[in-house]
Amino acid sequence: MAKCLWCGRHGPFLKTTDVGLCLECHTNLQSEILPRIEKIEIATRGIKKTQDYQKIIEFCDEIIFNSRELMKYHDKGIPLANQTPPELISTYSSIRDQAYREMIEDEKGRDNGGGT
Repeated sequence: MAKCLWCGRHGPFLKTTDVGLCLECHTNLQSEILPRIEKIEIATRGIKKTQDYQKIIEFCDEIIFNSRELMKYHDKGIPLANQTPPELISTYSSIRDQAYREMIEDEKGRDNGGGT
């Protein structure tokens, strides 16, 4: 018997999508989930294209924010992307922290080298 992962409706005649949602929930959630996944993908590409620490931090914050917004779907067992929201949050929190450290080290180096 099919059961929707989001709304919980179930029954022998309920049709669900390949991700376990009834057709109504699938349609409704696409407008919430897909833009967030797209924002994550855009930010991920942005990180790969820049060496600017501030931009890397901003892209990481975008990924972390949207991943947190997707957690409610992940928690219901709805598959979202290649990496789960917890994996994305962990990965990009580490990348953001590393960018902060490198930015601070660069600033210290400029401060120490610029005054001589």
